[in-house]
Amino acid sequence: MFLESLQQLEAQLTQIVNPQDARIESGVEENSKQRLSLLEQKTEAIIQRLAKIEGAISLLNQRSSTGSRRQSFNYHPPQQQLQAYTGENLAKRLGVDLATLEREQTNQTPKDFERWCRSRDPGSIGWRRSDNGLYHPIK
Repeated sequence: MFLESLQQLEAQLTQIVNPQDARIESGVEENSKQRLSLLEQKTEAIIQRLAKIEGAISLLNQRSSTGSRRQSFNYHPPQQQLQAYTGENLAKRLGVDLATLEREQTNQTPKDFERWCRSRDPGSIGWRRSDNGLYHPIK
């Protein structure tokens, strides 16, 4: 309590000695109050806009869940049939060089080679080498 009285007395003395400083502090305080008031108004406007947006989203969700959905037309173009590839072309497709492709084909069983190709192929397609030296896609 004594400390509070001392602080009040100091503030009064400061106002008496430096009345201009007290006015400046008062002006700064008033400016801060005005800025705070403007900030509160802007915040309130944002809150109102958000409420409108939430209402619109809610309305859209209700409309879409009530069965007023349009029937969409799903077009799926026919898949192109892959042709046989030469070793060089298949190696490019699988992202390896020709030597790696030939080594894998030689060292693995046909099933393992097919699995290896599927793991590297962008369309997950297996490949098998035929007697004519071309690689054919396996479905």
